[in-house]
Amino acid sequence: MTTLRISIFILLALSISVSGAMDTVLLMDDSGSPLGNLPLLKRGEEQLIPSALLTRKANWQREREANEEIITAPGSVTILRRGNPFAKVNDSHIQLRVAPEEWDGSFWLPLSGLQDMFPGGLTYNAETGALQVKMGAPEAEEVVPEPTPEKRTKIGSTEAWKLGTVIIDPGHGGKDPGASGLYDLVEKNVTLDIAKRVARELREAGIDVKLTRDTDRFMPLKDRSEFANANRGDLFVSIHANSFRDASIGGFECYFLSPARTERAVEVALKENAVVELESSDHEYQELTEANHILLTMATAQYMKDSETWAGLTLDEAKEKAGLSVRGLDQAGFYVLMGASMPAILIECGFLTNPADARVLSAENGRQRLSESIATAVLKMKRNMEATASR
Repeated sequence: MTTLRISIFILLALSISVSGAMDTVLLMDDSGSPLGNLPLLKRGEEQLIPSALLTRKANWQREREANEEIITAPGSVTILRRGNPFAKVNDSHIQLRVAPEEWDGSFWLPLSGLQDMFPGGLTYNAETGALQVKMGAPEAEEVVPEPTPEKRTKIGSTEAWKLGTVIIDPGHGGKDPGASGLYDLVEKNVTLDIAKRVARELREAGIDVKLTRDTDRFMPLKDRSEFANANRGDLFVSIHANSFRDASIGGFECYFLSPARTERAVEVALKENAVVELESSDHEYQELTEANHILLTMATAQYMKDSETWAGLTLDEAKEKAGLSVRGLDQAGFYVLMGASMPAILIECGFLTNPADARVLSAENGRQRLSESIATAVLKMKRNMEATASR
C-alpha cells in the first residue's frame, strides 16, 4: 500500500478525533476588538501559530524569499528561517525556544517568542490566553480593470468586512491531463473552460477573481493553495471532473476538506491526489503522518463550517440550473485544499464517462449553465459571509 493510500485511510480513521474541539488562541486588535481565533499546534511544551493567518488578520506585510519569511509589523522587521531557532529582529538577533516549521506556504511560530519577534506590534496575555496586535496600515488597493470590488464599506462609524478575491483553480493541466471520457473529453480542458466562464460571471458581478492557471500548463498541488494565500483569497474553489469504469455512474459532487467518511470519498481523494507522482518534488508530500494530518486539518478547521455551507449552496445551484444529476455533498483529504487559509471546496462537475454528464460537459451551453450555477453559489456565499461578519 502506498504512502498516499495509507495517509488517506489515516484521515478516515481520524474523522472523529480531528473534527472535535481544537486548541485556539484569541486574536484582538489594539482596541480590544476580536479578530478571530488562530489554531495552536502543540510541540512538546511549546505551541505554534501560523504566520499566514496572524499577518493577514493584523494587516502586516509578509514576504517569502527561499526558506525565509520577512514580516513587517509596527515597530519591527523580522526575518525568520525555516528550521532555524534564531531570528533577526531589526538590527538584533533573538533565539526562539523552537525553530519555525513550514506547512503549505506558512511558517508556524512559537507562541512563547511572539513578543520578542514583534516588539511593539504584539502582546500576549498568558492569564486570558489572548494575543493583542497593533494593526498595520491597510494595503493599497491593487489597480485592476473595472469593475473593481470594494474591499470595505462604511456602515455608520464602523467598517464592515467585504469579500474581496475569489481564487478559481482549474484542476490538472499540462503533462497531467486528468480523466478522459466520451466525446474526446479531457478533464484539464473541461476544467479550464469552466473556470474561465465562472471567472467571467463573477467579474461581471464586481468580484475580483484570480485563476491558478489560465493556460494548459502543469502546476503542483501545493503551489495552488500557496497561490490562493499569496493573493489573499477569501474563497477557493478547485474545479474537476470525474470518470469511472461503470458508465452508468454519474452526477455532480462537491467536497470540502475534512477526514473522509465514506469509501467513495476516499477513492475520489486518492484519484485527485495521485498527481503528486508527476511532481519533481513529490517527496514534500511523503510526511503526511497522523500528527501532520492533524496539523493540516487544524490549519483550515476554522474555515470548515463555511466550506461545508458553501459546498451545499454549490450543490443546490448545480441541481437547479446545470441539468446534471447530483450525487451529493461529502468530505475528504484533498492535498489541493490543504493549507488554503480561506473557505475552500473541490467540485467534481460530473463524470466524463457517463453519457448524460458527458453531453452536458461537451456542449458549450451545458458548460455555461454549470459555470453560472457555480458563480451564483459564490455570490450567495459572499452575502452569507458578509452578513455574518457584520453581526
